[in-house]
Amino acid sequence: MIKIFTIISLLLCGSTFVSAQNEKIALLYETKANSGYFSMSGKDVAFIGSSVMIFECGSVENGREVWRTDGTTEGTYMIKDINPGVDQFDSPNSSHPEYFNSFGDHVYFRAYDGVHGIELWRTDGTEAGTVMVKDINNGGSGSLAVTSPQFGVYKGELYFMAEGSRAAGSELWKTDGTEAGTVLVKDINPGDRSGSNPNQFVVYEDLLYFTATPSYGFKEIWYTDGTAEGTRRLSSLPNSETPRPERLVVLNDLLIFIANLNNGFEMWRSDGTSQGTYELKDINTSGGSVSSDKEFVEYKGELYFKARSVEYGDELWKTNGTTAGTVLVKDINIYSGDKTYSSTPLDLTVFGDKLFFNARTESHGAELWVTDGTADGTTLYNDLYPGSNGGNPRGMTVYNNRLFFNGKASYWGGDLFSIGTDQSAMPVAHECVGFSLKDLALFSQFYVVNNTFCFQAELEENTGFELYKLEGTSTGITNEIENNSIRIFPNPVANSLNIEMEEAAFKAEIFNIQGVRMLSYRDEKAKDVSQLKPGMYLLKVVCADGITSRPFLKK
Repeated sequence: MIKIFTIISLLLCGSTFVSAQNEKIALLYETKANSGYFSMSGKDVAFIGSSVMIFECGSVENGREVWRTDGTTEGTYMIKDINPGVDQFDSPNSSHPEYFNSFGDHVYFRAYDGVHGIELWRTDGTEAGTVMVKDINNGGSGSLAVTSPQFGVYKGELYFMAEGSRAAGSELWKTDGTEAGTVLVKDINPGDRSGSNPNQFVVYEDLLYFTATPSYGFKEIWYTDGTAEGTRRLSSLPNSETPRPERLVVLNDLLIFIANLNNGFEMWRSDGTSQGTYELKDINTSGGSVSSDKEFVEYKGELYFKARSVEYGDELWKTNGTTAGTVLVKDINIYSGDKTYSSTPLDLTVFGDKLFFNARTESHGAELWVTDGTADGTTLYNDLYPGSNGGNPRGMTVYNNRLFFNGKASYWGGDLFSIGTDQSAMPVAHECVGFSLKDLALFSQFYVVNNTFCFQAELEENTGFELYKLEGTSTGITNEIENNSIRIFPNPVANSLNIEMEEAAFKAEIFNIQGVRMLSYRDEKAKDVSQLKPGMYLLKVVCADGITSRPFLKK
């Protein structure tokens, strides 16, 4: 009895949770979206300071136009109807603003006004301050019509690729925000209507580095000091020995990127010289380990990424910029037979002193994992939805000392989760109280605007996605709310655990002593627990009054 009492005391006194009983969801703006209409578009947003977010949004009155929000209903509205009127089918015209980028006190983007083609625009968040920067390609064709522009900020100017004419193709341009200051930097691939397509901008060693494709057809690394004469090719290697680069980032005074030199895309490095530019490691000897669409995240001075190898499949790797320091973190999804399994790590996010991510195993499915950079410190953090399908946590966003993400409860639904910073005291990710969001796990994006947590969601079927926020007071990491009106019996229990309480609507979760959630259910005051192994467990009950926990012993 002494041992049982000690365990119960530890469970009661040592368990703390993120208490969100005062938080609720509020609609920022009703765009009157109809069935299947996606009101807000993805992650393509940018900010004016930290108080105003600029994004594309659709409404039945104005089509897809440029919008803003400051996290309040009053501050959420369309800034300007750039392409007014209706089309031949009496549907509203759209300017389709996209590729937003913050620069100074403005957000720059491309848009179509129905007259000038797709050109460079900017906004300060007001209608009067939303203007076309310059009609770069006169005649209605548009300068950004056939490109997917990325932007780079360098020495007080914004760099991008644009077509001065269809004959010139997409080349390197820059702007200071004025029409006169929007100029061609250099025609890297002269006389070719396909252009050099400069992209992947990053500032390194007081120069702006980027990728470009000259006349001989191989993508290379170039750099510029802002002048035509100072815009040059990095490598003096022969064309046949020049890698085709993607995804340039700066790490530990080095330029890290992925490149393909006839062996698939692998990790490379450069110190800005031809001699110091080389492949770090041929991770996949059968042809390429990394892809240009996957994320790189810096954590503790190292770059973490997903890579494929013959031995391990798609797993978590890291590099410090050296060959010896480019290593597998851990083979998470191990298969004992003759088949290689992959954990396919996604959504790498630094929170506190750990790196969280989504990873898949055969026993748990896609669930929430965490690493401290070591193999032993790379572990399953929480089995959100026990079973081989997994909870597939996505959209991880840090806000107010909490890590938010969505977890898929089923194909058509999901829940919003958060973890507090005191991870040792709270080993389990708990749902925010009081709501369940349809399709959240499949389509939502999270944003922090003016210290407000905002997100896309479809709360009810066939309403389309709208912009919502989480409002109210979060108590952060707190002790559980005591509620003596709740009783569980029998305890110890063999088969059916009963809850006695006044509230009819509640959610219940059962955790083992390691903090792993074993069962989750709603509004059932008698629950079959016969499948649980003998041992101590903790029942957490969430209702309108708050959160209450009760330990019990399974016989």
